[in-house]
Amino acid sequence: MMFLAPFEAIDQGLVELKPVKDGANNSVASFKYGAKQYFLKNYYPGKAGDKSRFDREIHFYEFLHEVGSKQVPKLLKKDHLRDRALFEFISGSKLMGQVKWPEIQQCLDFFLEINCAKNKGIKLADAADTSRSPQQFVDNIEHRLKRFESAELNAELKNFTVKLRDKFNLLKSRIKLSAKILGDNNLCLSPSDFGFHNAIEKDGEFYFFDFEYAGWDDPVKFICDFFCQPQNPVDEKYLSRFTEGVSSAFPSYTEMKNYVEILMPFCRIKWCCIILNSFLQEEKERRKFAGKAGFDHFNGQLNKAKDYYKKHLE
Repeated sequence: MMFLAPFEAIDQGLVELKPVKDGANNSVASFKYGAKQYFLKNYYPGKAGDKSRFDREIHFYEFLHEVGSKQVPKLLKKDHLRDRALFEFISGSKLMGQVKWPEIQQCLDFFLEINCAKNKGIKLADAADTSRSPQQFVDNIEHRLKRFESAELNAELKNFTVKLRDKFNLLKSRIKLSAKILGDNNLCLSPSDFGFHNAIEKDGEFYFFDFEYAGWDDPVKFICDFFCQPQNPVDEKYLSRFTEGVSSAFPSYTEMKNYVEILMPFCRIKWCCIILNSFLQEEKERRKFAGKAGFDHFNGQLNKAKDYYKKHLE
């Protein structure tokens, strides 16, 4: 019998796909074929066949392989027609317990490795939700709030989003935001949605994945997102040290530390919105595609958002 390529074997039903529960936006599975284990990712197609997340991730992986990064799984095959990609399977485990500096250092090293070679990524797209100034950063968050304000929500969720809006308005009233556009020399290549929730540990080394939102961005946003991510949270006691490490790659970005301090609470509001994305119609369809659309999921997300707000914004 002829040995088929993995995609062909999948299409002919010759392999057993084992769903991976981690994916919230896409349908992901692992499978064994021949002597090898693979990881399959089927991307949510989006509106009118939008392939921006598929393209962004594939191009970012190709860039990472070009610069020789060893901290990511290998992209083995891409299928642009059917929005799917095949990766090597990393047999490891998710980080359990409290995040400490040695683990954070690996994240910082990965970021610095990327940005030491950022000139090779000149053709990469902007990161999703990219910002070029503090004002744009905050405007993007206001756009998220408006999506909820124009959606049909139950009373409990509506009351909570009003609370988010009130907090947002209060924060905004206390500061004057700069609209100065960040120079290209201070833009970073951001892996985006980056953290230990998208990492596998094997033999003490972390392998990072999920780059659908990656691209050119403000390093301040990268820092804030890294510390605001609610899964495998990183303690803010490491914020100053991490910011120093990031700023070492951008010596002329003198406002970085100040901007991080100003924008961090806004970013916390943003992550409340992200936790609640499941309630928006387009996001509901994406969760359904990923196999996460039950009542328990939605109810759990609202509780998570409330807990997150109480911990970081009250």
